[in-house]
Amino acid sequence: VNGGFSGANGPWDYALGAIKEKSKGFNAKQDSNPDIDGYDNHAETARLGLKINKDHKLEATLLQSRMDAQYDASTVQDEHSIETIQT
Repeated sequence: VNGGFSGANGPWDYALGAIKEKSKGFNAKQDSNPDIDGYDNHAETARLGLKINKDHKLEATLLQSRMDAQYDASTVQDEHSIETIQT
């Protein structure tokens, strides 16, 4: 699922967006670690711009993203790799 919008008014322009992805996963190691490894990912972005003159523009951008991915590295544990990015 994702969505967003953008627009402009005079010298200002903007954009917002978001995404959400999820997978229930599958059992990659059926003989040693019988669990279902999926992932959950979401991200949001925002941008604001100001045109100062015909040759110059100021712009600020924000990004936040988080991924929680399960994987099989052991025969008994349910491992997760959690990555977070913020700019």
